[in-house]
Amino acid sequence: MASARILIKGKTVQQIGYRIFLLEKALENGIERIYARNLDKNKVELLLTDEEDKINKFYKVVKTEKPEGAEVGSVKKETYDGKIPIPTIDRYFQFLTLEQLTKGREEVVKLPAFVGSA
Repeated sequence: MASARILIKGKTVQQIGYRIFLLEKALENGIERIYARNLDKNKVELLLTDEEDKINKFYKVVKTEKPEGAEVGSVKKETYDGKIPIPTIDRYFQFLTLEQLTKGREEVVKLPAFVGSA
């Protein structure tokens, strides 16, 4: 098993569903362990553990494809040092789903309450 860190930098790589896109592509490519998070203002960090050839194939996908609305400046792969444990793709899917639901809930709370009934 190999591990890699892919750093995606660009003008628009956050608030457009980039991590959901990466999860979808990882599922399509059979990646076993993945973790993606936003860094700073214009970066997404992707951590992977799998067979070296699977990681290389996935890296090519990440370099050539992007979600709608993304403005990517660079995509670079490097060896990962293992400081953060990388969860299985199932666990990451659960984490990302809960995070997105929480964001949605925060937005719902901001909506004005309806007064009266029709």
